[in-house]
Amino acid sequence: MKRNFILLVLVSIVAVSSELTLAQWTKTTLPDPPGGHGALPGRVISLEANASNVWAGTLGGNIYWSPDNGGTWTHIDSGLTVSDINIIKFYNNTLFVGTYGSGIFMTADNGKTWKSSGASLTNPFVYSIAFIDTTIFASTWGNGVFVSSDRGFTWTQNNNGLTDLYVRTLEVKDKRLYAGTWGDGVYL
Repeated sequence: MKRNFILLVLVSIVAVSSELTLAQWTKTTLPDPPGGHGALPGRVISLEANASNVWAGTLGGNIYWSPDNGGTWTHIDSGLTVSDINIIKFYNNTLFVGTYGSGIFMTADNGKTWKSSGASLTNPFVYSIAFIDTTIFASTWGNGVFVSSDRGFTWTQNNNGLTDLYVRTLEVKDKRLYAGTWGDGVYL
């Protein structure tokens, strides 16, 4: 009897866990970008989510927004002519977009108007963006990490102790910044 009970419990656990791990994927379709604006709406390389909002960035520089958890999508990067959208981060009611070759762009009105990170971000190949309180960090390809304390309008390079300046990713945990480099591991 005890053996049958244990067997029943194990079968139930396997059934529940396999149901959770084998969830059904449902495709959502991004609209074609406006004529003359990049291509590749199916090649998504960055995602961000906040509440029911989801943003997707593509190769070719398109940014899409869904207000309903991916049910419908709108192209929101009108006026932006950038290459790949490497990273999208939503922070403090502002959407930050790191691009391959054009720096960082910011919008507080969901893509109606965009502001550039400006000339002080001297490397336009941005792979990651992270935040600690009101400080913004941007990782670049070949020039390490840049820091902004004025909401992304001016930037200062900060690589003290960082020997690999090809920084691919940043992450914050307990107010510590971690930098993943292309060839020399993780720094904090």
